[in-house]
Amino acid sequence: MNKFKLEPIDALSLKWSEKAYSHRLIKEYYERLDLSPAEDLISQCFEICSWYEEVVLNGKHVINKFIEQRLADCDEKMLILLLSPGKSATALDLLIEHYNKIDRIFEIDYSGMDEKQLFYDNHYSGISEKIKCLTADFRSESILRSLNELFTEFYSNHPSLIIFENATYFLGEYEFGKIVEGFKSVGKNNTFIIEYLVPSQSAKNDVKSIPEQVNRCIADIMPDGKVYSYNSEKIEAIFKEHDGKLINKFDLSKMEKERLGENKYFSRPEDGWMECMICSV
Repeated sequence: MNKFKLEPIDALSLKWSEKAYSHRLIKEYYERLDLSPAEDLISQCFEICSWYEEVVLNGKHVINKFIEQRLADCDEKMLILLLSPGKSATALDLLIEHYNKIDRIFEIDYSGMDEKQLFYDNHYSGISEKIKCLTADFRSESILRSLNELFTEFYSNHPSLIIFENATYFLGEYEFGKIVEGFKSVGKNNTFIIEYLVPSQSAKNDVKSIPEQVNRCIADIMPDGKVYSYNSEKIEAIFKEHDGKLINKFDLSKMEKERLGENKYFSRPEDGWMECMICSV
C-alpha cells in the first residue's frame, strides 16, 4: 500500500490524537498514513513528557462534545470550516458521526489540500462529496475577502462552525484578528471553537518546563521558528472588538474532568498550558 506521506508536525498531531478515534474508517485512514517523518519529533517530545497526548485528547474530547451538541441543537444543516487542519481526520470523523446534520465541510490550509481532496475522493467517495479542500493562506487579507464573498453569496445567514484546533499556534495577534473580522456574520451565526496555548509562565513552576521544551521542539521545524500563545483575556478582547461574545471557556483541569470524570494530571487551572474557548461573531 502506498502511504500518504506527512509533514512532521502533521504526523505528530495525528499520533497524539489517534486514541480519540474508534471508528473503523478512521482506523483505516491511519493505516494509510506514513507517520514516520515524526519519529524523531515524537521521540523528543516523549522524553520531555511521556503522557503529553493526554493534553491533545482532552482538547479533542471537549471540542467534539461541543460540536455534537451544537449540531443537535441546530434545525438547519451546518457549514463547518477547518482552518489549518493539515492531514487531521477531523472532517472524516464529523461526517461519519453526523453526516445528515452537516451541509459541507471546508478544509483550508496553506498547502497539501489538493492531494488531501484526491485522497478523500479515492478512498472515501461515499462521504467526500461533502468535503471541499482548499489550498489557500487564510491569513491573507485578499484570501479572507474572497472567502467572505463566497460564504456571503452561497451561505448567507447559514449557521457555521469555524474550528481552530492547531491554527492559533502559528498565528500572530493581527492575523488572528483579521480572521475573526473576515468571518463576522450579521446574525452572529458563526461560532468559533479555538484551541490555544497559554503562555508557559502562566503554568506553575513544576510543569511549565514541559510546554516550554515541547514548543521549542515544534518551533524548530516551523518556517518562522515560533509557536504563538495567548491568554483568554486577549482572545476575548479580539472577539469583542468585532462585536463577538464569549460562550464558554475550558482550561485543562476542566477538560480532563469532562473527559475522564476525574483529574489525573491537571487538578487546578494553573496546572495546564492549553485552553479551549468558544465564541460567536
